[in-house]
Amino acid sequence: MENNNWFTDFKSFQEEIDPPSKDSTNPHFGNKYASFDSCLTTIKPALHKNNFVLVQSNNRDDLGDYTETKFLHETGKELTTKVYLVLDKQNMQGMGSAITYAKRYGILTLAGIEPEVKDDDDANKSSVGNSTPSYQSKPKQPSKSKYQL
Repeated sequence: MENNNWFTDFKSFQEEIDPPSKDSTNPHFGNKYASFDSCLTTIKPALHKNNFVLVQSNNRDDLGDYTETKFLHETGKELTTKVYLVLDKQNMQGMGSAITYAKRYGILTLAGIEPEVKDDDDANKSSVGNSTPSYQSKPKQPSKSKYQL
């Protein structure tokens, strides 16, 4: 019965939440995105109403530094995700920015929602130029061997 209570509460939580509003603007590109505060304001009341709490911490393992996000239910069951940190700047400002980004996407991932519009891009298209992934490049033609018939 305990697992059913967890499932029912999580289902109710997901049915109650709306996508967070895009309330911030990226100063470099002018695009809108949902801030961490917008995500918290949207998600926390529904979590609490359905017997969950949000816990986030920063840790390190063999793969690197990460932010761990947990939705803990009163039954002791939990949902957990890790978002590994990628720093643009190798200083505390870069670390703080990466942590905030990881915290925001950790709670969105566990909640199973996206910001109000699907083009949330304060990450500036993954911070890379307009390159085409190698798997999308034109396939190479097999070379002809002088021994082919």
